[in-house]
Amino acid sequence: MTQKNTPKAKAVMVRALFANAFRALGRTEKAIVFFLLAIIFISGTILSYNFWVRHTVVAPAKGGVLTEGVIGNPRYINPILAQTNEADLDLVKLVFSSLFAFNSAGELVSDAAESYTLSDDKKTYTIKIKNNIRWHDGKPLTAEDVLFTVKAIQNPAYKSPLRANLSGIEVEKTGDYELRFSLKSPYEPFLQNLTFGILPAHIWQAISAENTPLAQYNTKPVGSGPYEFDSIEKDKSGKIISLRLTANNKYYNRPPFIEKIVFKFFNNEESLADALEKNQVDSTSYLSTKGASQLKRADLRSYAFKTPRYFAVFLNPEESKILADKNIRIALNYLTDKNKLVDEFLKGNGQKVETPIPPALKE
Repeated sequence: MTQKNTPKAKAVMVRALFANAFRALGRTEKAIVFFLLAIIFISGTILSYNFWVRHTVVAPAKGGVLTEGVIGNPRYINPILAQTNEADLDLVKLVFSSLFAFNSAGELVSDAAESYTLSDDKKTYTIKIKNNIRWHDGKPLTAEDVLFTVKAIQNPAYKSPLRANLSGIEVEKTGDYELRFSLKSPYEPFLQNLTFGILPAHIWQAISAENTPLAQYNTKPVGSGPYEFDSIEKDKSGKIISLRLTANNKYYNRPPFIEKIVFKFFNNEESLADALEKNQVDSTSYLSTKGASQLKRADLRSYAFKTPRYFAVFLNPEESKILADKNIRIALNYLTDKNKLVDEFLKGNGQKVETPIPPALKE
């Protein structure tokens, strides 16, 4: 009876040959074989890891909840009213879209605007809006919404802090997704004035200017930005103590990775720092340099970045005969040790400036 020459039979024969050959080796020869096999295994592992590193891109995972600590309380999560409250501003940027926006590098980029053209005399801007933007309630964002928002800002009855930015500007709707802005004279940075959040006309046009500050939509906003309003929590006195946003999965740009953001509001820096220490909040941008330096949790990390903000002392020459003397003012300027102020009060996290224009804006 002959054995069939199958792949299985061949494998058995090969294993038998190797086993016999290995048994024939001496102790030293076997040690050498094991050593060589170990080198081959380690080398293969290193090569595989290097290949994985070179051909793998680490990307953030989608999901999770971020709890952010904020000093202050939201009053107007409304882009035409929110300019004087940092808590409001933070929420507005997440909930609402704007025609243009500043990216993380401080560059002006298109947001809801698809494109724009500028007339030869540099006084007329024609802006096309993306036609795939939806409000959080499902209705489309159109030129009518932008027109309403601009008119509301320009209307003195709304008392918008943005009114001066659009004063004297004429705007008209030239299509469902197109508007024309007409200036009295050329103004090169005009597009920066179009970074305000856009309001949904179908909601706000039914509310009078006088009643706008009292509307429930100021704390339960409907926007078109990357996050949408989820829920709000108040204490017994009616003060907002937390607010939850959920990722807008139908966002026209890349949807956000973090699924939910919970904002917790605190009265002062001390209570916010205490919440950080107790792991009640994950992050904050509201602590001073001094406050951040006093945190004791070893796993907390701080990140510094430049902002177009400066601290200054303004001298009024009209109220003082001494300060009316220009030489006195110049002398006070030279006598002030600005570097020492930066070191002692800002813990070195700042730089000396000599003009009212912050360096970040000059760039």
